[in-house]
Amino acid sequence: MTKTPKGFVKETLRPEFQEISRTLRAYLSEITERVISEVICRDNSEAAIVDEARRLPETADSICLE
Repeated sequence: MTKTPKGFVKETLRPEFQEISRTLRAYLSEITERVISEVICRDNSEAAIVDEARRLPETADSICLE
């Protein structure tokens, strides 16, 4: 911790911090949207429709035997 005058914190430090925080949040939001659109939503084709749903194995042992 440091001892600083309240005026410096109120007039200089806090506004600078808030501006940097807004800039960083906007940048991270932009990056997040880009990653989601490029990686997660890359395949935006329709899902295949199947007649019958596959069943899960009844035990974990049956998975290991395959």
